[in-house]
Order: sequence, then C-alpha cells, then structure tokens
Amino acid sequence: MQALARFTHFHLFALFVVALFGIGVEAAQKAVLAEKGEKLYTQFSLFYEKDHHITTNYRKGILVPVNTEVEFVKATKKRITVKIPSYNVTVDFENEEDYSGQNIGGIFKRTFAGQPVDLAGFSDAERSSIKKGTVAAGMSKEAVIKAMGYPPHHKTPTLEMDQWRYWKNRFDTMLVIFENGKVSAIQD
Repeated sequence: MQALARFTHFHLFALFVVALFGIGVEAAQKAVLAEKGEKLYTQFSLFYEKDHHITTNYRKGILVPVNTEVEFVKATKKRITVKIPSYNVTVDFENEEDYSGQNIGGIFKRTFAGQPVDLAGFSDAERSSIKKGTVAAGMSKEAVIKAMGYPPHHKTPTLEMDQWRYWKNRFDTMLVIFENGKVSAIQD
C-alpha cells in the first residue's frame, strides 16, 4: 500500500511538472529572472548598438563597463530588456542561442546580478583593462571575461580552451591566446 502511495505521489508530482512546463515556460522564466524595476549590475563590460546588445558579443558600439547599474524591464524567451539610467537608454539583450550556447536564463545569470563585481582580486592593470572593455597581455581568463564578456560558444565551445575567438563585428574576429591561464597574445 505504501509503495502504491509513493507511486501515486510521484506521478502526481510528475504531472504537475509537465503541466507547469507545458503551459508556462516563458512565464516561469520571467518570474525567475527579476522583478520589473529591480536594480542590477552588469557582470562584464559589453557594447550595445542601436539600443541592442546581441549575445554574439560584437565589440563595437557604445561601451557599458562592468558594474554599470541597470533596471530590469522585462524578459521573453529570446530577449532581456533593461534600462541603463546613466545612459538614459533602454537596451534589448537579444539571445542568439546557437552562438551563445545559453538559454535566456543562462544569459541573464551570467550578465546581471544584484551586486557589483568585486574587482579587488584583479591587478591594477587588469582592473584598468576591465573598465575599458579591452584585453591585454598578462590578464587572467576571469579578467578577460569581466573585460570582454563571454566569447561566442560556436567558436569557443569551452572556456577551458587556450584560444578564445571574439567577434569585433559581423565580419571580423580577434583571437585571445592564453598560456598557463594568462593572455600571451592577441591576434587582431
């Protein structure tokens, strides 16, 4: 009898999960990401152009440095909208999942947080490059992420690699080469 009760509870729970995901994946994502008007901070330096940031992470447009305060506006399955008060602009973060390797929840988690990034653990040179959104020889992988964001997944499938390819624009790339976890060369 107890086995039947456990079996039944398991199936009821499974049906609940199926129903939840079947009718409201997008609504569930919205609820999990943030509340409208919530203050967040960028977790790496990034660029936007024409009020859009594409997760392919092009290195052109207007720089938004790490730790820039933003206000959450809304999210859909493919887009996160935030207001950047210091720029007086609303920016759509458009997820190209084939290139980012992340769903919208993953993009949100790695791009925004409720607290600024603590840059104290980086060297003075790394902090300078991070704030400018640039990369320089000697930077750690973590410093490069804070300065440049994440390289597109389709060209850099894992951050364990020693070569990360970033897109400068739709047609031109740059390669950041690491040796022993530090930038050893940058090929434009």
